Amino acid sequence: MMNNSDKSFLDEKKATATTISITGGTGFIGKHLINALSHFPDLELRALTRSKAEGHLLKATNVRWFYGDLENLEILREFLAPGGVLVHLAYPTDWNSTRHLSAAEELGRVAAEVGVKRIVLCSTAVVVGNAKSRRVNEDTICSPVSDYERTKLSIEQTFATLGKNAYQLAVLRPTAVLGAGGRNLFKLARDLTQGSLTVNYLRSSLFGRRRMNLVCVENVVAALGFLARREQAMFREVFIVSDDDDPLNNFRDIEIELMTQLGVANYPVPPFPVPQQVLSGILHLGGRSCTDPKRIYDGSRLFRAGYKKTSTITQSLKRFAVFFKGID
Repeated sequence: MMNNSDKSFLDEKKATATTISITGGTGFIGKHLINALSHFPDLELRALTRSKAEGHLLKATNVRWFYGDLENLEILREFLAPGGVLVHLAYPTDWNSTRHLSAAEELGRVAAEVGVKRIVLCSTAVVVGNAKSRRVNEDTICSPVSDYERTKLSIEQTFATLGKNAYQLAVLRPTAVLGAGGRNLFKLARDLTQGSLTVNYLRSSLFGRRRMNLVCVENVVAALGFLARREQAMFREVFIVSDDDDPLNNFRDIEIELMTQLGVANYPVPPFPVPQQVLSGILHLGGRSCTDPKRIYDGSRLFRAGYKKTSTITQSLKRFAVFFKGID
């Protein structure tokens, strides 16, 4: 059954026939996106995956599956639709940076060759790397540190370069994505249910009110759907999607809510707050790009464009807890 959140970015009365091609169709975000879009028969969906087994598990009458990877140019030419939209989610974790960039260049060239109208690229908010700004927005100068950050930013630049006079480009930069089927918070949930009480207590004392920078997968899906369907032309526009405006989006409040949902008793003694300078120093020693526990990602540009959220952190945490209990 489709809930209201699935329908928020697609108005059945205003919808027009559109072909949306989705890479990474059986990935975490891809599954949620296809589930939301599959309820709208006016949309023709095309989904690319390397896994035939997982593709068959997603039942949707308006989805046509293509089996292959980003390096198969013959499949890509069939998969992409002239005048359609490409939502690019795929990011194979077993590829190195060179392979990722080569695949992005080929995909961009084929998209231009086929005549794709728009590419919606799902990147990541952490491409800003170790930028000194505490409040990060789309205008923050990126200073990527890790291979992942540098590769993601280079992919953005590759599509932007190839897209000149060829296709529109909208880049979505989500923060850490939370939701059923995702890996963010999985280790925390496992530690809370099976780990050492002492270790959990010390971690809670250390992290305290550190910003978690989570974003609900439902909100990421809503943003992708909004950008794919937006009537206004977009030429290398960048948008952050974040739930940092949710007051619950800090470690201690997330931990308390997760404990409640998983039936874990709270600590008998409230965690002892450790100065955040200590945590910042530990993050620096650990080689983290961002060592500021108070960093906030500002997603207000997306709101000004007309995007609307479909979930709160609390709602997504509840769905995540149900998922975790089902597989734990």
